[in-house]
Amino acid sequence: MGRPLPHARVLGRRFLAELETQAARHGHDVLRLDTDKALEAAIGPYHSYGFREVAAFNDEPYARH
Repeated sequence: MGRPLPHARVLGRRFLAELETQAARHGHDVLRLDTDKALEAAIGPYHSYGFREVAAFNDEPYARH
């Protein structure tokens, strides 16, 4: 899989910003996103937005940490 298109990156950043806004509005101060290591196109933007990898926190069979 290649790199995401520029407009996809912009939309992804907007989505994460809105997610943070809504989480804070509802009293949450921690966000945990599940993803699969194979989804490299998603992991890079998550890191650039400030998310970091943590130990597995659920039994989701599709999340590979």
